[in-house]
Amino acid sequence: HLSALRVLSVQSNRLTKIEGLEGLVSLEELYLSHNGITKIEGLDTLAKLQTVDVSGNQIEHIEGLESLLELEEFWCNGNKIANWKEVDLLKANPKLNCVYLEANPLAKDNAYRRKLMLALPA
Repeated sequence: HLSALRVLSVQSNRLTKIEGLEGLVSLEELYLSHNGITKIEGLDTLAKLQTVDVSGNQIEHIEGLESLLELEEFWCNGNKIANWKEVDLLKANPKLNCVYLEANPLAKDNAYRRKLMLALPA
């Protein structure tokens, strides 16, 4: 019934898992910030996604975005991303041009901005 939905915002809803979105095949923007999510998952069928906001959660790994070839913006600030190898996984998203990773442990790196720019596809 919601297959034509283009924007879904479920911010600050105490969600702990991303699930049940498989049928939202027209979804372009997904806002999941300020929940208790620990893993990016369940987005494989959402091929039209352009924006994913998972800021302010408990995420340690950048994963589950590989199939999102239309992804342009990824907001993941305020999580627990500590390893630069996680950022390398974003190279699978050719249209990605906006990434927020501030307030993650890796953002304390003095070369944060430079390393981030070098890691991105666009």
